[in-house]
Amino acid sequence: MLYYDAQLDEMEADSESNKKQSVKIQMLAEQEVVLLRQQILALRRALSDSEKEAGEMRKKLDKEKLEVEQEKNLKLHQITQEKTKKDVNVIKKQLLHERNLKLGAFHRVDELQALVYDYGAPITHNAQSVRAHTALGTMNNGVNSSCKFQLIDGSMRMSDIYIVYYRKW
Repeated sequence: MLYYDAQLDEMEADSESNKKQSVKIQMLAEQEVVLLRQQILALRRALSDSEKEAGEMRKKLDKEKLEVEQEKNLKLHQITQEKTKKDVNVIKKQLLHERNLKLGAFHRVDELQALVYDYGAPITHNAQSVRAHTALGTMNNGVNSSCKFQLIDGSMRMSDIYIVYYRKW
């Protein structure tokens, strides 16, 4: 019996050792489950933080896109305003030039009228005589003028004066 008692003691010791090992493994497994749950919670928090950060980045990106678009529109508006101002200045210069041409033409007409009146004084008042005179001149601004007028019976009428202005291009 001794032999059986020794084997029984040995088996009980092995059983006790296996139980202790089983308890240790269960405890380790439970600890591992707890650690895994903690990791899952940490990962969920990290995911939530990442999603929140991604949302903020999207908002920032949208805001930057809007700012870039607004800046682009502002530059386009400024360029359009500058072009409009340039166009207005060009038109003003053209109008001023045309005004100066007209003033020069009126001045030339006055000169020609004075010339006509000067020529008209010595002409006799013969109803049959018709004289045609042509005065050609170049005004100071480079515009040629041609004035044709007729003296009929020594009188001058505005309808008898034809002035043509043309520019040499």
